[in-house]
Amino acid sequence: MIFDYIFLLPDHEMLDLYLDEDQPQNFIIPISKNLCDNKKKLFERLYRSHHKFCFLIESGSVDVSPEGIETLVNSITSFLFLPTYIKHNGHYILLVEDCSKATEFQVFKTRLKQTMQRQVVTEIRIAGINSIRLEQTNGEIFVSLKEFNCYLSSSGFDTNPDNFITGKLQPADIDKKWVVGISSREDFQHKILRIKQFEKLFLSINPLLTTLIKESRSVKNNYITTKAENDLLRMKLKNTIENLKALRDTANGEIHYLRSNHKMVEGIDPAHSKMLGELREKIERLESARNNIQQWYDSEYETLPLWYKRFGHVVKVLKGKRSFKSLFK
Repeated sequence: MIFDYIFLLPDHEMLDLYLDEDQPQNFIIPISKNLCDNKKKLFERLYRSHHKFCFLIESGSVDVSPEGIETLVNSITSFLFLPTYIKHNGHYILLVEDCSKATEFQVFKTRLKQTMQRQVVTEIRIAGINSIRLEQTNGEIFVSLKEFNCYLSSSGFDTNPDNFITGKLQPADIDKKWVVGISSREDFQHKILRIKQFEKLFLSINPLLTTLIKESRSVKNNYITTKAENDLLRMKLKNTIENLKALRDTANGEIHYLRSNHKMVEGIDPAHSKMLGELREKIERLESARNNIQQWYDSEYETLPLWYKRFGHVVKVLKGKRSFKSLFK
């Protein structure tokens, strides 16, 4: 698809009706204090699913006391480590229903984030969303376009669709997740069909922009995947180096002990000689493995193609993070 759609489900109890879809989709799953009762079943269902998801904490259905927030966080944390949980720029996304007073909402968000950080969930983004007034959602990560949602629910745009695509659709909206509310399985299937029709229309009106958006999303997804693999590789390299150092220290200690207490001559105890040989072989194998990992890292990540780097600069210019003039410096 051209854009990044995410569907707001009516509740999590009827999740099976939507997860049976063959085409992978993104879902916002509302949860409340009764998540603990259905946690095991929900976890197993999401673990087996190929759909991506994030949670929305429903307003007024959660105990906002420190004990209540602690219980809620304990229920949520295990879901964050599923590979299908949605992240944005390396941070887990957690939505909170924003229907209360501003001060109370900020206090709840702060307490929730602090509790999650105590649970070693430091990379977390907590965003507010009003599911009742969804068409007004326009944050850093999510957007819900009123005219687009009207199009999904009816038979067409109120005005010429070209006006929406070329005039009302803002550049900042292109890279966000488009929130689409659904009320039933039938409504979901209807809106999927309408989205496909909209994208064909978008392609026919502006084919060049469509190509650029697809290329940009592809590069971004590849970058996220590469960064995750890179972080994992760095961790493996660090652990390998630390293990090598510990093994070398142990081996050197053993060798020093044997040399101090026994003369290294032909008449050395066969058991000690065998031990020395095994330690040396182990060190050589580990050093060889570390060199192989380093060589693979250098070839895969330190020598990215020049076109990849240049396209990344173009994407930054489109997002407004760099100036156009900087491309020629």
